[in-house]
Amino acid sequence: MWLALLPLAALLVVLWTYRKTYPPLSRPYHILLVVLRVTVVLLTGLLIFEPATVLSRDRERPERVALLLDRSASMLLPVSGRGGRSDTSRIEAAEKLVRENTKSAGLAVFTFGDELHRADSSQGQGAQPEVEDRTDLASALHELLSRSRESWDRVYVVSDGRINAGRDPLLESGGLPPVESVLAGEPPEAPDLALAGFELLRPVYEGGRVELELSVALAPGTAGAGTLPEAALCDFYLDSRKVAEKKISLGRTGAGFAGEEISFPAPPAGGYWLKAVLRPLEGEWTALNNERLIRLEVAKSRRTLLLVSNAPDWDYAFLRRAFELNAEWQVEGLIVLRGEQGGEVVRREDARGGYSAGRLPDDKKLAEVDFLLLHGRLNDYENSFLNHIAGRAQKGGLALVFWPAGEIKPDAFPAALLSWLPFVPGPAAAVLVRAPEGPSTINTLDRYNILAGLGGGAAFDNLPPVQWVYRGIALKSRAEVLARAGQRSSGEPGAALLAAMPVGESRTAAVLGEGLWRWHMLSQDTPGGRDTRYYRLWEALAGWLMSGEKKSGLVFAPALSVFPRGAKVGFKGAFDTVGGDSATGRARVTVEVRRLGEAGQPMDTVAQSTLELDAGETNFSFILGRLRPGLYEFTGRVGKDGEELNKEGRFAVESYSPEMAAVAVDSTVLGALSASTGGRLTRL
Repeated sequence: MWLALLPLAALLVVLWTYRKTYPPLSRPYHILLVVLRVTVVLLTGLLIFEPATVLSRDRERPERVALLLDRSASMLLPVSGRGGRSDTSRIEAAEKLVRENTKSAGLAVFTFGDELHRADSSQGQGAQPEVEDRTDLASALHELLSRSRESWDRVYVVSDGRINAGRDPLLESGGLPPVESVLAGEPPEAPDLALAGFELLRPVYEGGRVELELSVALAPGTAGAGTLPEAALCDFYLDSRKVAEKKISLGRTGAGFAGEEISFPAPPAGGYWLKAVLRPLEGEWTALNNERLIRLEVAKSRRTLLLVSNAPDWDYAFLRRAFELNAEWQVEGLIVLRGEQGGEVVRREDARGGYSAGRLPDDKKLAEVDFLLLHGRLNDYENSFLNHIAGRAQKGGLALVFWPAGEIKPDAFPAALLSWLPFVPGPAAAVLVRAPEGPSTINTLDRYNILAGLGGGAAFDNLPPVQWVYRGIALKSRAEVLARAGQRSSGEPGAALLAAMPVGESRTAAVLGEGLWRWHMLSQDTPGGRDTRYYRLWEALAGWLMSGEKKSGLVFAPALSVFPRGAKVGFKGAFDTVGGDSATGRARVTVEVRRLGEAGQPMDTVAQSTLELDAGETNFSFILGRLRPGLYEFTGRVGKDGEELNKEGRFAVESYSPEMAAVAVDSTVLGALSASTGGRLTRL
């Protein structure tokens, strides 16, 4: 009230003094002077009145407070240091704190993990149905400041401090009010084991063995009794049926990781859910992170590699030997010779080097082949056989390698095969010339990441020179050069020896030289150890070549067969054409996800999504969201112009999240953030 009376009193004083000092001026000037003096007084009053009003209003309004609740998967771990199955989780304790404070005026509750969400303050729960698989506090703070029209007076962060994604939260502290951090959880007193890694080492075939690698995260606990044993037991279940139990050596009693490779007999061909469960230690802090799940596909037979040559030489012999060393591959050899009457004589070569009568594969046999090497004088093969190969490659899922020996006439190949050749067809023949004596090189960096796992980015230099290379041959733009011969002159790259490229759903490669068998001899000549670069080259290349997929009308699959808890479930796929020409009309993609019961029966529908594709689009991907742990089945549909393609399948969401590997709370980031903004760090 006094703020309003003060300008009024000042105005009366001004008028009174003005009357006492009445200047001898005309009436209009008197009126102008009065107006100016009154205006100045009013403006002066406002300079005092307006800030005071704002300060008074700010003191009277409730404090604007934002509360950020961590809903990442690590918050499912016990809140107390004692742990145990019945212990309250960190997120339950944090939500109880939120419920006790939601009646406070001016309190806005948010949840964060991978993203920031506005919570329902009446329940203290986040809008997300599941916890999230990442903890990105920096993005949450940035989003909090950017989405609010008014500034916050204070920010509370309730978290266990396991910040594992995004930028450093301290980079967002510049525009923040005081941040009060509440650390949810105590250091584990009892020891804990977490099954952090669980993966298949190689494909599984009927009659073979399931080979697995397990990684166990070790936490000894803070109490004196928290000593880890020397070994732990792990049980394995196929579709809920126990099939094996193995002992895992923990190695030492300190914190860290222990790894173990485990194998057991493979089941019959088919698809299974393989679950590994670490038996809880006596008094273990929590068993929530002791269980993992993967999808196990058991194939009927091994991958089939067919090697065909009409001019067998040392290169062919040593390549076959390298492939036969891989137990996952079934290698068959065919030698095509010319008979006395000029016709073809085909001999089948067995694993012991013996020969028997054979014949070139027909379409039925080629359909069973995963890898096909065509070696020798390529133009001497019958066009009918080459057309069969082109037809098989067109169906996808074929690894096709051309290794010419002698002159090549690219324009003499049948038209159906031209698109699968890594080199450009032309009227001129490509001929072999003597290779330089300089060392050969294998490049481990390429656009398709074919050999990325070989040298860690470093090329394999100083390999023995090859004998012959091709002159007059040009590679297609999609072809990637993986190996080169020695240089003829400085500054010029050596001739391409090995090139590869994808073609549709198949993949193809070409060896453009002779004498690579010299690289194989390094395994015998290297003193002090075996040089395995030759074997690793072919294993990596063959693995990439055979990773293509056979075509089908519709490819519709989840991004993962098993999603970690808290990860977003997504799908991807592609289709050929529905209802005619794919370049006209719009396609509609839908997916429906149903949860499976304990007996595998479909229960309620938990998610549905629809995606409209533009005309001509045939590839798609979309995200459904987060689902609770369990087994699910899906039905995907693509409809266009009244026709529809369907695809069904299954996937799982496991109860484990990578956030559960590290069980201890961490106050480092939260403490630094509070200190830099003038807040405090307290414990829940």
